[in-house]
This record gives sequence, C-alpha cells and structure tokens, in this order.
Amino acid sequence: MANHHFLNEITNHIGDSSVLVKAILNLVSVYGNAEVEWYVRPDQQQFLEANSSVFVELNHADLAARLKNRVVQLSQNGAAGSIFHIFSYDGFVLGAATALNGPDLCVVGHHLAELARAVSRNRPFFAERKHSPGVRAQAGSTLPITLSSA
Repeated sequence: MANHHFLNEITNHIGDSSVLVKAILNLVSVYGNAEVEWYVRPDQQQFLEANSSVFVELNHADLAARLKNRVVQLSQNGAAGSIFHIFSYDGFVLGAATALNGPDLCVVGHHLAELARAVSRNRPFFAERKHSPGVRAQAGSTLPITLSSA
C-alpha cells in the first residue's frame, strides 16, 4: 500500500477553522499512518495538535511555489512512490501542485470547498467526489482518473 502525505493549506479559510481541521483529520485517519503538514495563519495554529508539522504562513504570495517545492523535496527524500494530497481553497495552488504528476509522482488536489460541502451534507468526502482515494490524477487536473483511462 502506498504512503500518503497530506499537505493542507487552510490560510484562506474564513470562520471556525476547528471544523475544517477536524474534517481533514477524519479523512486522514482512513489512511492510518499518513504524514500530515499544515500551512496556516497564526490564528489557526491553536486548532492543530501539538505534534503537528505546522508552517505558519504570513505571505500567501509564494505559497503555490512553496507547496510545489515541498512535494518535490519529499518525493526525493524518502517519500518516493507516495501519494500526495493537497488541500486548498486556492485553484492556483492546486494547479501548481497537480502539474507535478508524472510516471513517478502522484499528486491529487482537493478543493476545500468540496470537503466543506461534503461535511455540511453529512456525506463522506470521497463518495462526494465519486472516486476512490489514491487514484492517480491526470496532470494539471484536480480530479483523478482511473489508471485504465490514463
């Protein structure tokens, strides 16, 4: 089974961040020992567990490049073959990250509005997206495709 890395960029979230953090953590729990990193504003840090990998973001301008570089760094330093899940409200961040998809790197973008919609309807997130978790995403797309259709 592939390792999963979740990079959660929630700096654009408005409102109670604790609900969003809880929803992401519930989703991550499906994957067992998945690696989780958070990119947050200073006021959001209080909702994360003490042992979380947290990057406090004060400058949103270069966030897409930073997340993209982080995926590359992780994939070259022991996380090769992992599936990277990027959660963000920012389509530019998601597009930059999923553009990394290739034969040796799988990056799946998840728009946080879709997760919020699934939570508000009390539905599982992946059922809402109508795909299985961990399916390789098509380059430049935030929606996964099956390997047979690739």
